[in-house]
Amino acid sequence: MHPIQEKYRAQIEEVVRAANRLGQIGYVTSHGGNLSMRADGDVVLITPTKVPKRDLTFDDICAIDMRGGVLYARPGRKPTGEWPFHVRILEKRPDVKGVLHAHPPVLTGFAIAGGDWMQRAFLPEPVIEVGPMVMVPYAEPLSDEDDLLAQ
Repeated sequence: MHPIQEKYRAQIEEVVRAANRLGQIGYVTSHGGNLSMRADGDVVLITPTKVPKRDLTFDDICAIDMRGGVLYARPGRKPTGEWPFHVRILEKRPDVKGVLHAHPPVLTGFAIAGGDWMQRAFLPEPVIEVGPMVMVPYAEPLSDEDDLLAQ
């Protein structure tokens, strides 16, 4: 076992459980979506690219530093290409311990429909349980069109 895996065993197991659950309930499909967790100071645990979340195992979880440098990735795995937005969020919000990028079908439908659906309490439970929703304008995947994060 790699030293990173030994040190962050509990956190890696938590990321795997969350990823598997997202896949089981259909909040991510195929390779879509990703998760990250600030494990310690400069260490971020993050899901790999091109692996269905329902199939992730302990050994699949990658570790990067806050500059995207790979600290651990098993052979054949590399961190999601969306690591920059995860790291930017974690940098801007030290109180945030993890980032989840999912595609829940209902919320995806609202986003496609346009309008201000998510700006009001259309679905009261998420507002009560999580707080107000933030809509991020569409940007080409893996592009630098992340004006919201640059602000």
